[in-house]
Amino acid sequence: MGALRRVLAVLIGVRGLTNFGKPFGAGSGLVVFGRLMHGVWSTVVAPLLGVAILVYAWTLWQARPAARPLGVTYAIWSTANVLLFPVLEAMPPSVTPGKYALFAVAGIVGPWLAAWLATKGPQA
Repeated sequence: MGALRRVLAVLIGVRGLTNFGKPFGAGSGLVVFGRLMHGVWSTVVAPLLGVAILVYAWTLWQARPAARPLGVTYAIWSTANVLLFPVLEAMPPSVTPGKYALFAVAGIVGPWLAAWLATKGPQA
């Protein structure tokens, strides 16, 4: 299970890195509780959130105790965004319900699995 925890740490770290590009991406923004935010949210808050996610990914990789509360916080954040986004924002025509369902499963199960693995310690 240690290998799975590390794979999830890498994937979460990559996800955190994407926040550093939000200020430069046309049409991109930070999703906050289902709402697509622009402006200061993308230029200031997104990179700060990216740093926080990278810290979480590192603590998860290292199986540090800090990974537990960070993991639960990240899982709650991710779940809220995945569930609220299609309700509060218009989905692009290229995103079918099936595609979003696959994204939603990964966006909910992955963070919660990582949070659970963070409770298992270094041997997990």
